[in-house]
Parts: sequence; structure tokens; C-alpha cells
Amino acid sequence: MAIAQTRFDQIRDLVNQWEQLVGYTVTVPDWMVWEMAGGGTSAGYVTNIYGVGQYMHDHTEPGPYHLDWADVSFQPWAWYGMSAAEYNSKLEAFDTAFLGLTGQSVPQDIVDKALREHQGTMTGGQFSTWLQAQDSIKNTYGWLKYGLDFQQFQTQKLQMTSAFGHDLTDTEAVAQLQYMHQAQGPNMSANVVPTFTQTEKKSANVGAAQSVIR
Repeated sequence: MAIAQTRFDQIRDLVNQWEQLVGYTVTVPDWMVWEMAGGGTSAGYVTNIYGVGQYMHDHTEPGPYHLDWADVSFQPWAWYGMSAAEYNSKLEAFDTAFLGLTGQSVPQDIVDKALREHQGTMTGGQFSTWLQAQDSIKNTYGWLKYGLDFQQFQTQKLQMTSAFGHDLTDTEAVAQLQYMHQAQGPNMSANVVPTFTQTEKKSANVGAAQSVIR
């Protein structure tokens, strides 16, 4: 398939920028530039430096076009068309957002998923919003279902401890959040101090014992 020289030159320029990101440890051959320009099965795939990074990532897998890169695993920023500084800054913002919501450091697979879904452009604020829309995240960190971040959840747990007279596990505390929202309605403020009648305490304790919700 013939490729216009202007299109080939455009992709070669992107590739040159990408090679700089990896410290020129990789030299991309012309046949790959030709493919990225639309001359092969990757037609229309590459339109920006992110696309170059994803194409190169795909071509490090075992197969007929396998490339043996030096220190590939230590250059994750290259997959997303970023410099190391840009990637580390984004990773720090993502970790801050994840820590604030869950109390945990962000797993790499979640970082990769978010970056791929948004071609590496997602900001820390957008990442926070994105996390709260992910069912798998909300199921793992159940308090997110009720509009609480990690610190707000800890505050609620302390209030529950005072109400029940003993510490609650995260699973038990999330079960109480579910119970309170069912009893008081979905518009209950995240900062409302939970108050329980004796009947509610008994019912809630039963709910905690039976619930496996996180």
C-alpha cells in the first residue's frame, strides 16, 4: 500500500520524539514507521505520540515482530508518549487521589487502565472522578458507594464505635452505612452523626453479622 511521503514524514517525526523519550535506546526501523503511517495492519492506528508508544508496546510481545529492548520494564512512560517527569508527576497525582479515596496506594494495573482509556491525558482530578465510577473499585472499597472518601469513612467508623460500644471492621462499618442509607434515605449527608435507637442497634448488629458487603 502506497503511503504519501507527507504522512510518512509526519509519523517519522513522532517516532523521533518517542525515541528521545527512551533515551535513544531503541531505533525504530522504517518498516515500523510505514506500518504506523497506515501501510500495514495498523492502518489508521497512529495519530499522535501516544499511538507510537502503544504500537511499540504491542511490538514488544512475543511474535514475529518481537523487539528485545534494553530496560523496557523500567520505561513505562514511553508506552503513553510521556517523558519520565510527566509520567512520575501523573503517577503521584493518581496515587494521591487513590489514597484519599481508599487509604491505599494505587495499583499499577489501575494506573494502566486509566491511562489507556484516556490516551494518557487523564489528570489527578479526572482520575478521582473516574475511580468513583468504577464498579470494581466501589465493590472493593464499599464506602465509596455512599459518597465517602477514606477519611470520612474513618470518621463514621469512630462514630459507630461510640454508638455500639465496640470497634467495627471495615466490612461491618460498610454494612452499617448500607443500613443507615436504607433507613434514612439516599440523601443522608456523609457528615451526619449516626444515631440509633435500641431497635436500630439490634437490627444493625444483625445486618453486620450477616453482611459480606465491602
